Amino acid sequence: MGGDKVQRERATIKAAERELAVQRLWPEGTADGPTLVFLHEGLGCIALWKDFPSRLCARLGLPGLVYDRWGYGQSEPMDRPRTTRYLHDEARLFLPAVLEQVGVTRSILIGHSDGGSIALLYAAAFPSAP
Repeated sequence: MGGDKVQRERATIKAAERELAVQRLWPEGTADGPTLVFLHEGLGCIALWKDFPSRLCARLGLPGLVYDRWGYGQSEPMDRPRTTRYLHDEARLFLPAVLEQVGVTRSILIGHSDGGSIALLYAAAFPSAP
């Protein structure tokens, strides 16, 4: 797996009125399929995933998306205290806005810790999402 070629495309997007850092992953020979969307843990960011997203995308032949949530990594700094509903906000506001902004229409959510909670909350809020 270490020799698999994955093209990485970094960008900053505006989603839910915030500037967020994103990284798209395109493995060599990408198949027509859903995008693997990686949702980081409570203190994480794109960089802390290391090469796991690239390796998994290459192994499955699927495109990937990794992004820094608001207040994390290279995304816009948090300018207010988090509420007790911040995970719900991530699932209902930010994640759909990110997916729309980058053009992801079919996804498989892969969440670590808080990211797993966000994935479950998103699935509950949008049960018919592809």
